[in-house]
Amino acid sequence: MREVIYFSYTGTSEKIARVISSHLNCRMGQIKPIRNRSYPEWLILSFIPGLGVKVVHEGIEGHEIILCFPKWTFNCPPVTSFIKSGNLKGRRVFMIVACGGWRPESYTVRYAGLIEKHGGHVVGWRIVKKKHVDAVLESNELFEEVKNAFSTVKGD
Repeated sequence: MREVIYFSYTGTSEKIARVISSHLNCRMGQIKPIRNRSYPEWLILSFIPGLGVKVVHEGIEGHEIILCFPKWTFNCPPVTSFIKSGNLKGRRVFMIVACGGWRPESYTVRYAGLIEKHGGHVVGWRIVKKKHVDAVLESNELFEEVKNAFSTVKGD
């Protein structure tokens, strides 16, 4: 079973998750920080690599996970906590990272390493610039990329 899990502060990652969930007909779950924080608080926390915050989320049922989240400065604490808790252990993961800023590649590679370190298997990723979200979601390219990443791993 395939599942979309997301964290979103501004709504961009949620939008991506909703469209993918609908298009690929899969369950969707949210990573929610226990404490609401202001943008300046999140900004400060995003400068601390590896820092997590307490989060809640629904139980994961799928073995193929599409993880949607934003690219923050160096770290996205809710996502870091989610990954470190072992939720992705034994699961195949395709990451979709929404970004508007600089150096999303190294950020994405670090998160792939974190997932692998905590027992998940990254099958691929896609970086989506915020200014291109609508165009990306209107084409079938992203959906096909996700499906192909999972089927290649299965050996189909």
